[in-house]
Amino acid sequence: MDYEKWLKKKELGIITPAITPFKGGKFDSRAIAKLIDFLGKNGASGIFPAGSNGCAALLSLEQHTSLIKEFSELLGSRLFMLAGVGRNSVEETLKVASAALKFGADALVIVTPYYIKMDEKSLFRYFDEVAGKIDADVILYNIPQFTGNWITPGMAKELADKHKNIVGVKDSSGDFRSISGFIEGMGDGFAVFQGQDDLLLPSLMIGANGGVCGTTNFTKLAFDVYNAYVSGRLAMAKKLQERLTELMHLFTHAQFPSDYNYMFYRRIMHSRETNAVPPLENISAKYGENLYKSAAKLMD
Repeated sequence: MDYEKWLKKKELGIITPAITPFKGGKFDSRAIAKLIDFLGKNGASGIFPAGSNGCAALLSLEQHTSLIKEFSELLGSRLFMLAGVGRNSVEETLKVASAALKFGADALVIVTPYYIKMDEKSLFRYFDEVAGKIDADVILYNIPQFTGNWITPGMAKELADKHKNIVGVKDSSGDFRSISGFIEGMGDGFAVFQGQDDLLLPSLMIGANGGVCGTTNFTKLAFDVYNAYVSGRLAMAKKLQERLTELMHLFTHAQFPSDYNYMFYRRIMHSRETNAVPPLENISAKYGENLYKSAAKLMD
Protein backbone atom coordinates (compact mmCIF):
# COMPACT_ATOMS: atom_id res chain seq x y z
CA MET A 1 0.00 0.00 0.00
CA ASP A 2 1.21 3.50 -0.85
CA TYR A 3 0.55 5.90 2.00
CA GLU A 4 1.33 9.03 -0.06
CA LYS A 5 -1.19 8.09 -2.76
CA TRP A 6 -3.72 7.26 -0.05
CA LEU A 7 -3.21 10.66 1.53
CA LYS A 8 -3.23 12.62 -1.74
CA LYS A 9 -6.44 10.94 -2.89
CA LYS A 10 -7.88 11.78 0.55
CA GLU A 11 -9.59 8.40 0.65
CA LEU A 12 -8.85 8.17 4.32
CA GLY A 13 -11.87 6.33 5.65
CA ILE A 14 -12.01 5.00 9.17
CA ILE A 15 -8.98 4.40 11.36
CA THR A 16 -9.12 2.46 14.61
CA PRO A 17 -7.47 3.90 17.72
CA ALA A 18 -6.53 0.51 19.08
CA ILE A 19 -7.05 -0.60 22.64
CA THR A 20 -4.04 -2.10 24.41
CA PRO A 21 -4.91 -5.63 25.57
CA PHE A 22 -2.75 -6.34 28.63
CA LYS A 23 -2.77 -9.79 30.20
CA GLY A 24 -0.51 -11.56 32.66
CA GLY A 25 1.84 -8.62 32.93
CA LYS A 26 2.43 -8.27 29.19
CA PHE A 27 0.69 -7.31 25.96
CA ASP A 28 -1.87 -9.88 24.82
CA SER A 29 -0.49 -10.81 21.39
CA ARG A 30 -3.36 -13.15 20.61
CA ALA A 31 -5.89 -10.39 21.25
CA ILE A 32 -3.95 -7.87 19.15
CA ALA A 33 -3.86 -10.34 16.25
CA LYS A 34 -7.62 -10.92 16.55
CA LEU A 35 -8.24 -7.17 16.57
CA ILE A 36 -6.18 -6.72 13.42
CA ASP A 37 -8.06 -9.55 11.69
CA PHE A 38 -11.41 -8.05 12.70
CA LEU A 39 -10.44 -4.65 11.32
CA GLY A 40 -9.08 -6.07 8.08
CA LYS A 41 -12.36 -7.89 7.44
CA ASN A 42 -14.51 -4.85 8.18
CA GLY A 43 -12.84 -2.19 6.07
CA ALA A 44 -10.52 -0.21 8.33
CA SER A 45 -8.10 2.03 6.47
CA GLY A 46 -5.55 2.00 9.24
CA ILE A 47 -4.79 1.33 12.86
CA PHE A 48 -3.55 3.77 15.47
CA PRO A 49 -1.81 2.07 18.40
CA ALA A 50 -0.62 3.97 21.48
CA GLY A 51 -3.29 6.63 21.55
CA SER A 52 -5.85 7.46 24.24
CA ASN A 53 -7.74 4.19 23.74
CA GLY A 54 -4.37 2.45 23.98
CA CYS A 55 -3.46 4.12 27.29
CA ALA A 56 -0.15 5.44 25.97
CA ALA A 57 0.07 7.88 28.87
CA LEU A 58 0.24 4.93 31.31
CA LEU A 59 3.06 3.17 29.50
CA SER A 60 6.75 3.43 30.27
CA LEU A 61 9.05 4.53 27.47
CA GLU A 62 10.11 0.92 26.93
CA GLN A 63 6.50 -0.33 26.94
CA HIS A 64 5.49 2.42 24.51
CA THR A 65 8.03 1.38 21.88
CA SER A 66 7.39 -2.32 22.55
CA LEU A 67 3.65 -1.86 21.94
CA ILE A 68 4.24 -0.26 18.55
CA LYS A 69 6.65 -3.07 17.67
CA GLU A 70 4.06 -5.65 18.70
CA PHE A 71 1.42 -4.13 16.44
CA SER A 72 3.83 -3.75 13.53
CA GLU A 73 4.92 -7.39 13.67
CA LEU A 74 1.34 -8.67 13.71
CA LEU A 75 0.04 -6.12 11.23
CA GLY A 76 2.29 -6.74 8.25
CA SER A 77 1.06 -4.72 5.27
CA ARG A 78 -2.67 -5.24 5.78
CA LEU A 79 -3.44 -1.78 7.16
CA PHE A 80 -1.67 1.53 7.41
CA MET A 81 -0.10 2.03 10.82
CA LEU A 82 -0.35 5.50 12.30
CA ALA A 83 1.71 5.12 15.45
CA GLY A 84 1.06 7.30 18.47
CA VAL A 85 4.46 8.57 19.58
CA GLY A 86 3.68 11.69 21.62
CA ARG A 87 5.13 12.01 25.12
CA ASN A 88 5.58 15.04 27.34
CA SER A 89 9.33 15.10 26.76
CA VAL A 90 10.53 16.17 23.32
CA GLU A 91 13.48 13.80 23.69
CA GLU A 92 11.26 10.82 24.51
CA THR A 93 8.83 11.67 21.70
CA LEU A 94 11.73 11.62 19.26
CA LYS A 95 12.95 8.28 20.64
CA VAL A 96 9.55 6.67 20.22
CA ALA A 97 9.19 8.25 16.77
CA SER A 98 12.54 6.86 15.66
CA ALA A 99 11.62 3.38 16.88
CA ALA A 100 8.17 3.52 15.25
CA LEU A 101 9.70 4.38 11.88
CA LYS A 102 12.14 1.48 12.18
CA PHE A 103 9.14 -0.76 12.84
CA GLY A 104 7.49 0.47 9.63
CA ALA A 105 5.01 3.12 10.77
CA ASP A 106 3.39 4.93 7.81
CA ALA A 107 2.80 8.12 9.78
CA LEU A 108 3.25 9.40 13.32
CA VAL A 109 0.48 10.77 15.52
CA ILE A 110 1.65 13.30 18.11
CA VAL A 111 -0.61 14.39 20.94
CA THR A 112 -0.07 17.63 22.83
CA PRO A 113 1.90 17.44 26.08
CA TYR A 114 -0.32 17.22 29.13
CA TYR A 115 -0.53 18.22 32.81
CA ILE A 116 1.32 21.54 32.39
CA LYS A 117 -1.03 24.09 30.81
CA MET A 118 0.88 25.63 27.91
CA ASP A 119 0.32 28.91 26.16
CA GLU A 120 0.25 28.84 22.38
CA LYS A 121 3.90 29.84 22.02
CA SER A 122 5.07 26.98 24.23
CA LEU A 123 2.84 24.47 22.47
CA PHE A 124 4.02 25.70 19.07
CA ARG A 125 7.62 25.30 20.24
CA TYR A 126 6.99 21.67 21.23
CA PHE A 127 5.60 20.67 17.83
CA ASP A 128 8.13 22.86 16.01
CA GLU A 129 11.04 21.06 17.68
CA VAL A 130 9.58 17.60 17.13
CA ALA A 131 8.44 18.03 13.52
CA GLY A 132 11.74 19.65 12.58
CA LYS A 133 13.64 16.53 13.62
CA ILE A 134 11.35 13.89 12.11
CA ASP A 135 11.60 12.72 8.52
CA ALA A 136 8.09 11.32 8.30
CA ASP A 137 4.47 12.41 7.96
CA VAL A 138 3.03 13.80 11.19
CA ILE A 139 -0.59 13.99 12.29
CA LEU A 140 -1.37 16.38 15.13
CA TYR A 141 -3.64 15.06 17.87
CA ASN A 142 -5.99 17.50 19.59
CA ILE A 143 -7.76 16.15 22.69
CA PRO A 144 -7.84 19.06 25.16
CA GLN A 145 -10.31 17.45 27.56
CA PHE A 146 -7.58 14.91 28.43
CA THR A 147 -4.40 16.95 28.01
CA GLY A 148 -5.48 20.43 29.07
CA ASN A 149 -3.83 21.85 25.94
CA TRP A 150 -5.59 22.88 22.76
CA ILE A 151 -4.31 22.92 19.16
CA THR A 152 -6.09 25.76 17.40
CA PRO A 153 -6.64 25.76 13.63
CA GLY A 154 -4.47 28.88 13.44
CA MET A 155 -1.54 27.20 15.18
CA ALA A 156 -1.95 24.07 13.07
CA LYS A 157 -1.84 26.20 9.91
CA GLU A 158 1.31 27.97 11.05
CA LEU A 159 2.97 24.65 11.88
CA ALA A 160 1.93 23.02 8.60
CA ASP A 161 3.17 26.00 6.60
CA LYS A 162 6.57 25.69 8.27
CA HIS A 163 6.79 21.89 8.30
CA LYS A 164 5.57 20.17 5.15
CA ASN A 165 5.61 16.83 6.95
CA ILE A 166 2.69 17.93 9.13
CA VAL A 167 -0.07 16.52 6.97
CA GLY A 168 -3.15 16.11 9.15
CA VAL A 169 -4.97 16.48 12.43
CA LYS A 170 -7.10 14.21 14.59
CA ASP A 171 -9.54 16.45 16.42
CA SER A 172 -11.14 14.72 19.39
CA SER A 173 -12.17 17.91 21.17
CA GLY A 174 -15.88 17.29 20.54
CA ASP A 175 -16.16 20.97 19.63
CA PHE A 176 -17.73 21.24 16.19
CA ARG A 177 -16.34 24.75 15.73
CA SER A 178 -12.88 23.31 16.19
CA ILE A 179 -13.10 20.67 13.48
CA SER A 180 -14.88 23.04 11.10
CA GLY A 181 -11.99 25.46 11.66
CA PHE A 182 -9.49 22.78 10.64
CA ILE A 183 -11.54 21.84 7.58
CA GLU A 184 -12.00 25.44 6.43
CA GLY A 185 -8.56 26.74 7.33
CA MET A 186 -6.02 24.08 6.41
CA GLY A 187 -6.48 23.79 2.66
CA ASP A 188 -6.16 20.91 0.21
CA GLY A 189 -3.74 18.11 0.98
CA PHE A 190 -4.25 18.38 4.75
CA ALA A 191 -6.20 15.50 6.27
CA VAL A 192 -8.79 16.19 8.96
CA PHE A 193 -10.07 13.29 11.08
CA GLN A 194 -12.99 13.41 13.48
CA GLY A 195 -12.04 11.64 16.70
CA GLN A 196 -15.51 11.43 18.26
CA ASP A 197 -17.75 8.70 16.90
CA ASP A 198 -20.97 10.59 17.61
CA LEU A 199 -19.81 13.45 15.35
CA LEU A 200 -18.62 11.27 12.47
CA LEU A 201 -21.39 11.87 9.91
CA PRO A 202 -21.82 15.62 10.57
CA SER A 203 -18.06 16.03 10.18
CA LEU A 204 -17.97 14.07 6.92
CA MET A 205 -20.79 16.26 5.63
CA ILE A 206 -18.76 19.44 6.12
CA GLY A 207 -15.60 18.00 4.60
CA ALA A 208 -13.74 15.82 7.10
CA ASN A 209 -11.66 13.14 5.38
CA GLY A 210 -12.44 10.37 7.80
CA GLY A 211 -12.80 9.32 11.40
CA VAL A 212 -10.66 7.79 14.11
CA CYS A 213 -13.42 5.88 15.87
CA GLY A 214 -12.92 4.04 19.15
CA THR A 215 -16.02 1.87 18.83
CA THR A 216 -14.43 0.14 15.83
CA ASN A 217 -12.45 -1.92 18.33
CA PHE A 218 -15.58 -4.07 18.65
CA THR A 219 -18.18 -3.08 16.03
CA LYS A 220 -18.27 -2.16 12.35
CA LEU A 221 -20.99 0.46 12.82
CA ALA A 222 -18.70 3.43 12.10
CA PHE A 223 -17.45 1.69 8.95
CA ASP A 224 -21.06 1.31 7.85
CA VAL A 225 -21.77 5.01 8.46
CA TYR A 226 -18.75 6.02 6.38
CA ASN A 227 -19.49 3.60 3.54
CA ALA A 228 -23.14 4.66 3.36
CA TYR A 229 -22.14 8.31 3.21
CA VAL A 230 -19.44 8.00 0.53
CA SER A 231 -21.74 5.86 -1.62
CA GLY A 232 -24.42 8.57 -1.56
CA ARG A 233 -26.90 6.76 0.72
CA LEU A 234 -27.39 9.71 3.06
CA ALA A 235 -30.67 8.52 4.61
CA MET A 236 -29.06 5.21 5.53
CA ALA A 237 -25.97 7.00 6.85
CA LYS A 238 -28.17 9.11 9.13
CA LYS A 239 -29.97 6.05 10.53
CA LEU A 240 -26.67 4.32 11.17
CA GLN A 241 -25.21 7.43 12.77
CA GLU A 242 -28.17 7.59 15.17
CA ARG A 243 -27.34 4.08 16.33
CA LEU A 244 -23.62 4.87 16.56
CA THR A 245 -24.31 7.98 18.62
CA GLU A 246 -26.57 6.07 20.99
CA LEU A 247 -23.94 3.35 21.28
CA MET A 248 -21.17 5.79 22.12
CA HIS A 249 -23.30 7.46 24.76
CA LEU A 250 -23.52 4.14 26.62
CA PHE A 251 -19.82 4.47 27.38
CA THR A 252 -20.04 7.39 29.78
CA HIS A 253 -20.38 5.77 33.20
CA ALA A 254 -17.40 3.42 33.42
CA GLN A 255 -13.64 3.84 33.43
CA PHE A 256 -12.36 4.75 29.95
CA PRO A 257 -11.01 2.81 28.15
CA SER A 258 -11.61 -0.26 30.32
CA ASP A 259 -15.15 -0.32 28.94
CA TYR A 260 -13.82 -0.49 25.38
CA ASN A 261 -11.46 -3.29 26.39
CA TYR A 262 -14.35 -5.23 27.94
CA MET A 263 -16.47 -4.88 24.81
CA PHE A 264 -13.58 -6.01 22.62
CA TYR A 265 -12.96 -9.11 24.70
CA ARG A 266 -16.67 -9.89 24.96
CA ARG A 267 -17.45 -9.27 21.30
CA ILE A 268 -14.29 -10.38 19.50
CA MET A 269 -12.59 -12.77 21.91
CA HIS A 270 -15.83 -14.23 23.35
CA SER A 271 -14.52 -13.70 26.86
CA ARG A 272 -15.70 -11.70 29.85
CA GLU A 273 -12.27 -10.23 30.56
CA THR A 274 -11.19 -6.59 30.51
CA ASN A 275 -7.37 -6.79 30.55
CA ALA A 276 -6.76 -3.06 30.61
CA VAL A 277 -3.39 -1.43 31.21
CA PRO A 278 -2.64 -1.16 34.96
CA PRO A 279 -3.58 0.57 37.17
CA LEU A 280 -6.96 0.77 35.40
CA GLU A 281 -9.59 -1.40 37.03
CA ASN A 282 -11.52 -4.14 35.30
CA ILE A 283 -15.20 -3.67 34.51
CA SER A 284 -17.39 -5.44 37.07
CA ALA A 285 -19.26 -8.51 35.89
CA LYS A 286 -22.65 -6.91 36.53
CA TYR A 287 -21.83 -3.64 34.82
CA GLY A 288 -20.21 -5.43 31.88
CA GLU A 289 -23.24 -7.64 31.36
CA ASN A 290 -25.62 -4.68 31.38
CA LEU A 291 -23.35 -2.71 29.04
CA TYR A 292 -23.08 -5.61 26.62
CA LYS A 293 -26.83 -6.22 26.52
CA SER A 294 -27.56 -2.55 25.82
CA ALA A 295 -24.82 -2.30 23.20
CA ALA A 296 -25.76 -5.51 21.41
CA LYS A 297 -29.20 -4.11 20.56
CA LEU A 298 -27.52 -1.29 18.64
CA MET A 299 -24.74 -3.29 17.00
CA ASP A 300 -26.76 -6.27 15.75
